[in-house]
Amino acid sequence: MVRQLKFEGNKAITGEVLASAIATTNSSWFARTFLFRWLGLGENVGVGPTCDDVEQAFLTSPHHYENIVDPWHLIMLHQAISGDQFEGALMQGAPRIGWDKTPLGVRYNLIKDLPNGNRMVRHAECIVPNAFIIPSIREPGTNPKRQERGTELSWAVPIDNEHVRGISIVCWPLENGKRKEGWKPGTDTVADIRPGSSLVRSYEERQRKPDDLEAQEGQRAIAIHALENLAHSDTGIVTLRRLLREQLQRVEQGLDPINVVRDPSANKRIPTGAWNTILSPAEAAALPYSEDL
Repeated sequence: MVRQLKFEGNKAITGEVLASAIATTNSSWFARTFLFRWLGLGENVGVGPTCDDVEQAFLTSPHHYENIVDPWHLIMLHQAISGDQFEGALMQGAPRIGWDKTPLGVRYNLIKDLPNGNRMVRHAECIVPNAFIIPSIREPGTNPKRQERGTELSWAVPIDNEHVRGISIVCWPLENGKRKEGWKPGTDTVADIRPGSSLVRSYEERQRKPDDLEAQEGQRAIAIHALENLAHSDTGIVTLRRLLREQLQRVEQGLDPINVVRDPSANKRIPTGAWNTILSPAEAAALPYSEDL
């Protein structure tokens, strides 16, 4: 449950806009039945007979949220299989990947030494229970920069066992006082396949060059976790699931879960942990491999 938060790095989002988004509730009839209710954007409240039942309701929803802490799918799905969906630094060089638990949730760390001699250090973060920030997937990696943050703050809200609603607040740049034409949010692919790829692409094209939608729906309407073969590359997913279960257990014990803010004096801008950093060759040589500042 997250109320009245100010997220650092996207100052164009006013408190009124963010509060309005967080207060939004748009759930299906199933989501409002007595067994499992998901109430409000940014206020996922699972209600069920046991902690295990509530956890399973979270996990059987489509895996859009877990996708955020799975950087290997960038390499395998978007680069090796589909090939032309991204451009720039993410599609260059071999990655070194790790994961961290953060004060807000879980993030991945992706480091690439680029062909031009620069080094890319990238983080995307899940803010438990359902918010996330992804820096630009089209970062070219040509110019050194420090902690360039994402252009949007997003939520993945389960509405029943088979559906999730994705919502984003986008910081759209202005040009001559008007919305900049031709600009794309940082999470848009090079190919014009988002949103609504199922509406604009043929079935054959979706099979030959799948995007996240096809990969996630290919795991069935309700994923069967007994069929999973989790490996080291799934560390972020496992960490996120464990963190979610820990918060459910805290609620069961009468404690607050992570990211609950009750004290009005604590209503301050919260630093997030997602960004792209590009180090020059000299900076990369002077810093330990895992550092980006």
